[in-house]
Amino acid sequence: MIAYVGPGLGAGAIAAVIGILAGFFLLVLGFLWYPFKKLIRWIRSRK
Repeated sequence: MIAYVGPGLGAGAIAAVIGILAGFFLLVLGFLWYPFKKLIRWIRSRK
């Protein structure tokens, strides 16, 4: 049997999925950005 999904539940589910995807994207971005930023500081301090 298929249950009815109202607009409130549908919007909440979509918001939850978007939140999880945004969190994962920011996690990956943080892991990539921090070493890159440190490398730039290291290169600038050598000059």
